[in-house]
Amino acid sequence: MLTLKTVLVPTDFSEASESALRYGKAMAEAFGASLHVVHVMEDLLAHAWAAEVYVSSMPQLRDEIEKESRQRLDALLIGAERQQFRVETRCWPATRSSRSSVTRRRTASTSS
Repeated sequence: MLTLKTVLVPTDFSEASESALRYGKAMAEAFGASLHVVHVMEDLLAHAWAAEVYVSSMPQLRDEIEKESRQRLDALLIGAERQQFRVETRCWPATRSSRSSVTRRRTASTSS
């Protein structure tokens, strides 16, 4: 029999992500699993060359985006759901190293 301990739901706060979260909550409930919701923030420096933003303001802008993202993550689930599913939320900044790590894992899994 299939058992799940953790259900991971990525979100970009779109309608599709809302549907994925509903499905993830249903799976977590069915299996008694914990629910992890993650949002990966855009890497601002990757697009800085095309923006009219001073690089010195990037850390402040990144902090504001992270704060807003965390608030949006917190609003996705009510208190009772947080306890029921043992919810963890994460807001990660996208970096070249994290992207290359994901690419390496994908390459390894597809070449097997």
